[in-house]
Amino acid sequence: MRFGGKHEEDPDDSPPGISVVTKPERFVVTHAAADRAIAELCETYDVTMTEHRDEKGDRVVTLTPSDPVCNPLRVEYTSFPGVLLCYTDGLGGDATDAYPPCGCDYCGETGDEVAEELTRAMLEFPSGTFFSETHLPWRPWRPWRPWKRRPAERTYAPWTLRA
Repeated sequence: MRFGGKHEEDPDDSPPGISVVTKPERFVVTHAAADRAIAELCETYDVTMTEHRDEKGDRVVTLTPSDPVCNPLRVEYTSFPGVLLCYTDGLGGDATDAYPPCGCDYCGETGDEVAEELTRAMLEFPSGTFFSETHLPWRPWRPWRPWKRRPAERTYAPWTLRA
């Protein structure tokens, strides 16, 4: 099966390739994309960057705005390879988006597509246009993701620009 088979087959047929990942290295570009976005965010916004390793040894970078009303952004580099973006919801909870959200051969995501989506999300988060949505239709080829970006609603306070 070639990557992206979901576009040619009926997802209800459960074709081979679902949950099979033969070339995870195609997502290594997400790490470089996250590094570039972090550098741009640090140049643009008044934030403090902290970095550490989690219990698995994976790199974790947190960008904390100087304004305590604003929500931090945590970027976790996974060994898959991939990136997890973790946001606080303003009510004491965390939400996480995975890049790639799946990575299996059936979904057929390319590293460049995922890196572009990751960059867009990271650069959009400080603008204050993120909001939470709790009821989404289930899509069989993607894991459930309760956090979507919409320009009209704001749940997260915009970050302060660097002087």
